[in-house]
Amino acid sequence: MAVEVQRGEFLKAAKLGNSASIPLGVAKADLHISDTLYNGQQGSVLRGMFQNEDVAVKKARISTAQDLDNFRKEVSLMSRVAHPNVVRLLAAHVLPPEYMLVMPMEGDNLATKLHQQGWRPNWREVIRLSLNLASAVAAIHKAGILHRDIKASNVLLGNDGSAILGDFGIAELAAVLAEEQADRTNLIRGGKPSGGFHKRHLVGTLEYMAPEVLLKEPTTFASDVYAWAVTVNELATGVFPFADCTKDNPQCQTILNFGYGRQELAAAVAAEGLRPILAPDTPRELAALLEAAWQLQPAARPSAEHLEAELRALLHSMDSAPSASPSDCDGAANGNGHSVHTKGSADAGVPPGQRDAYALTNGVANEVPVDLDGDWGRPPWEKAESSSSSSFQAKVTAGAFETAGLRGEDRMEDFHFIASPLPGAGPSTYLIGIFDGHRGREAAAYAAQHFPHFLRREWHRDSAEAALQAAFLEIDAAFRRQQDEEWAERVGRMGWAAAGERPWPGCTAIVLLMHAGRLYVANAGDCRAVLCREGDAVALSTDQTAEREDERQRIISAGGHVQYRMDSWRVGKAGIQVSRSIGDADLKSEGLTAEPEVTARALDEGDLFVVAASDGFWDKVDNTEAVNMVHDTVKEPSMSAKRLATEALTRGSADNITVIVAFLQPVSTLEQIYANGRQKYAAHQMFVSPNRAVKPSYVQPASADEFRDTY
Repeated sequence: MAVEVQRGEFLKAAKLGNSASIPLGVAKADLHISDTLYNGQQGSVLRGMFQNEDVAVKKARISTAQDLDNFRKEVSLMSRVAHPNVVRLLAAHVLPPEYMLVMPMEGDNLATKLHQQGWRPNWREVIRLSLNLASAVAAIHKAGILHRDIKASNVLLGNDGSAILGDFGIAELAAVLAEEQADRTNLIRGGKPSGGFHKRHLVGTLEYMAPEVLLKEPTTFASDVYAWAVTVNELATGVFPFADCTKDNPQCQTILNFGYGRQELAAAVAAEGLRPILAPDTPRELAALLEAAWQLQPAARPSAEHLEAELRALLHSMDSAPSASPSDCDGAANGNGHSVHTKGSADAGVPPGQRDAYALTNGVANEVPVDLDGDWGRPPWEKAESSSSSSFQAKVTAGAFETAGLRGEDRMEDFHFIASPLPGAGPSTYLIGIFDGHRGREAAAYAAQHFPHFLRREWHRDSAEAALQAAFLEIDAAFRRQQDEEWAERVGRMGWAAAGERPWPGCTAIVLLMHAGRLYVANAGDCRAVLCREGDAVALSTDQTAEREDERQRIISAGGHVQYRMDSWRVGKAGIQVSRSIGDADLKSEGLTAEPEVTARALDEGDLFVVAASDGFWDKVDNTEAVNMVHDTVKEPSMSAKRLATEALTRGSADNITVIVAFLQPVSTLEQIYANGRQKYAAHQMFVSPNRAVKPSYVQPASADEFRDTY
C-alpha cells in the first residue's frame, strides 16, 4: 500500500488494503457517520455503522510526519491481537486525506463510570473485571506489545459487562524499545543521551507510571503490570490514584488544597514508595496481588499471565463456595486480610483473633501479626470505674500509614498494631499501639507482636492504669530475658572474641486502650497521642525525654546520669534522648525505665478522633497542626494518616514515621472538608453528610481528552 500511496495511486492502494484480513482502505461513505461523540487533542470519535454493526470511528488528527507514523503503528499493533478483552480493529482508512480507525461501539469507559456516574461494583464484580484486564494485558504481552498507558479512562466496559483495554496510541513493541535502549547504552558510553530520547520514553499518565518509568529507566512488561494494579485499585476504591495528595489533577473527585505537585508526586512514587491506598475491606487475595504488582523493583512483580491465573482461581473459588455471600469476599470480614490498613468498629464485622498483614515499610501498614490470646473477658475494674465512665460509646475506625522515609527500608524500625474488638472484653473495646525502635528494630518488633498477650495477662488488675503499667514492665523484662538468652547462645557458639559487640536494642511505645466510654493512654518515650475534642487539640501524653527537668531528676535519683551534648540532654553512656523505653538493657541501671505514664479520660460526643504517631512525625508537626490536617482531609482514617505522614516527609523529617488516625464516631468519606467554617474543596456533585447537605462552591471539569478519548 505504501508504494501505491507514494505513487499517488490511491484507488489501487485502497483495493490492496481492503484485501487484507482487516480492511485498511475502507471508504468514509461505507461508515455511515451519524454524529460526533467526543473531540480531543489527538482527534475525534464519531458514531457510525459499518457492515450493520454500531461502531466508533476514531478520526486521527495528522499534523506532522510523526503523527502519521504513530497512526500507522497503532493500526499495526492493534492488528496483532485478537482477544475478547482487547479492543478490536474492524477496519481502518490509512489513506490521505483522512485517517480513521473503526472499532465496535462499546459502553462508557471506567473513569466515566466511577467518577462521573458514581458507579461502585461489588467485590465479585471488581475481581471479574480485574481478571478481564489482566487477561488483556497478558494477551498483548504475549504479542510482544507494551501498552504504556493502562488507566481507567482507557478501559471500556463492553456491552456484555466485560472490561476491554483500548487506546494503543503510545503502545510499542517491546523489541523496539529494547533495541532503542541498547542504542542509548552505547550512546551513554560515548556521550550524553539526547532529551528527545527521554521524551520518547517518558510517556503515559503520571499517576499510573511505574517508578522505573519516572526514573527514565527502561519500560518493560512489569511497567504495564504496575499500571494494572493502580487501575484495579481505582476500580475497587472509586478514588482517582493519589487523589489525596495531588492538587492539580482535574479528574480528582476529592481535590484537596494541599500536598504534592506533579514533580513531588513523581518523586514520592519513585523514591519514597508512595502507593495508592487499598480499600479497607479489600479481599486478602486481591490485596496480595496488588501489593506484589506495584513493588518498587520490576523483577519483583508478577507477570500478567500469573495475575490472570490467580484471579481466575479466586473467582472460581468465590463462585463455587457453598455459602457465598457478598461479605464472604471482603478482606475485613475474612479476618486474615493481607492489607489491613483500616480497622473498623464492631459494626464493621471485623472478627477477633490473629491478624495477618504484610510487614512492608514504604507507604503501607507495617502491622505485625498479634495474637489476642483467647477470650479476654470483662475486666474486674469495669464496674469499679462505671461511675466515672461516660455513656458515650465510641464507634472506632482506625487506619495507619507508615514509611521508612529518608532512612531507607533497611533501617525501618517502627512497628504497630490495631486490634479490635478484644474477644469477650465488650464490643466497645479497642487497642492500638505504636513502637518506635532505636539501636535496632528487635525491641519494637517484639513489643508490637506480644503486647496484647502481656496486657491480657494483667487484665485482672484493679484498674486499667495498673494493667497497662504492668504490661509495659512485663514485656520489657521478657524482651531483655530473650536478648540475654540469644546473646549467651551466640557467645557459646562463637566465643567472646568472635561474637563481637553486644547490641542493646530498645523502643519507645504508646498504647491506647478504649473501653466502656473511657480512653486510656500509656506512654514510654516520645511517641505521642492527641485527641480532637470539639475541634481543639488535647494532648493525651507528654514526651518523656531528658529535656524534662523532672525526668532528669528521676534518673539522677535512680543512680543514673545525664549530660548535655549534641544540643540536647541525653541519658547514660549511650546518650539516648528518651528517658523511658522498652529494652535498652544497658541503660536500665542508669535510670532508664519502662514504666509508662498513663492518663485516663471519659469520652463524650465532642471527641471526634485521635492521632497517635512516632516522633518522626511529631518532630515536624505540632499537635494543633495535626488535628487541623485531619479536619482538612477526606474522612477516611488511612487516607488521613497518609496525609499526615507525607506532610512530615515534605517538611524534612529524616526519621521513620508511623501515624495512626482513629475516628471515634461514624464518618463519611464523602463528607466535605471544612476548616474554621470555610469550605476547602468541592467535588463534582452535591454530597450529603449525616448532619448537613453540602453544595460545592465551584466545579473543576475534566477535560474531554482525559475522560472521553478512550479509543
